[in-house]
Amino acid sequence: MWGRYARGIESAEASLYASIASYHDILVTISAEVVRNYVNYRTFQERVLLSERNIEIQRRVVRITQIQYETGDVTELDVQQAKTQLYNTESALPSLKIGMMQSRNALAVLLGTLPEQTEILLNDAQISAKVKAFDNKYQAQRNQRLSADYDEYSLIPASPDLYPRIDAGLVLRRPDLQLAELQAQAQNAQIGIARADLYPSFSLFGAIGANSTVKAGNDFSFSDALNLSLGPAFSWNIFQYGRVKNNIRIQDARFQETLTNYNKQVLLAVQEVSTALSAYQLNQTQKTLAFNSVDASVRAYNISLTQYENGQISFERLLNSLEKMTRSEDAYAIVKGNVANQVVALYKSLGGGWEAQTGRAFIRPDTQEQLQNRTDWVICLMMRYCLH
Repeated sequence: MWGRYARGIESAEASLYASIASYHDILVTISAEVVRNYVNYRTFQERVLLSERNIEIQRRVVRITQIQYETGDVTELDVQQAKTQLYNTESALPSLKIGMMQSRNALAVLLGTLPEQTEILLNDAQISAKVKAFDNKYQAQRNQRLSADYDEYSLIPASPDLYPRIDAGLVLRRPDLQLAELQAQAQNAQIGIARADLYPSFSLFGAIGANSTVKAGNDFSFSDALNLSLGPAFSWNIFQYGRVKNNIRIQDARFQETLTNYNKQVLLAVQEVSTALSAYQLNQTQKTLAFNSVDASVRAYNISLTQYENGQISFERLLNSLEKMTRSEDAYAIVKGNVANQVVALYKSLGGGWEAQTGRAFIRPDTQEQLQNRTDWVICLMMRYCLH
């Protein structure tokens, strides 16, 4: 009557879909965290491999310097400088392995598996074969490293090419914006429910029963007499007009609060998309510059190694070029990881992959089986809702 029940259904339906939007929002967040930790794992893994390769180079330099010192070609200062650089590189390796382990364990928690099972999913055996192919090519070049190999054998996921312009309609697909919108719809319906209290309420009531008597032996005996009551009911809060009006104002104020929250969420969403897109573009530029730095440092090391073996430059210049190559390689790996993470941030700011949940159940099959075994959930589990 007076739209009370229609607005109640509208509010309940909006609340249902709001809970589904909240589920999608959590799903997007978890998916982004999984990818982010995977990127971090591969980034640390590549940095570890680069560090180990540089350690092998520096050990070779230490051996050469030690031989030259024993033959009197260089001083002990050159030997100690070579060892210092080697020890500095070796001391940074454990922290990289710790970061790699932390990322792996974080992945295990997000995927609901043990760390040992996560290692199987990461397929590090195939990665090792990829690294071995690089090492074979590396050895074939007489320890002179080729900068073109860095992206070909990179362990960090390559970032796709993204367009600089984003349609505003994509932002509105974000689950958190859908949640805020549906919450506003549900609260708007509450205003209609409150307004219905201004008007009288009509209803019908009825009851039916039979007379019974108890005889010896505790047996029941039913007579032919039936009790039947039927009639209308009328109620009107006419003497509580002030309370009803205040309740309408309260519901309207709450609706205004949901509208303000929706506007805030839209502004935050636009800000996140703009920030993520700008950061991605700037990181792409940084990646290009970092690659140029790697390319120049590798060329400089190759030239300095050849000139040092021919006695054309000092040992200090060789160490300097080796140190710069080590730093530029590590910086390039970090930048590649940052670019991949910015892609993740951009996808998350746009609400992730919207097609991922279409036509799929919200409850995993193994969880459904557990619920069904404990309680009769078969009817509830057959009901699947999706946001369109």
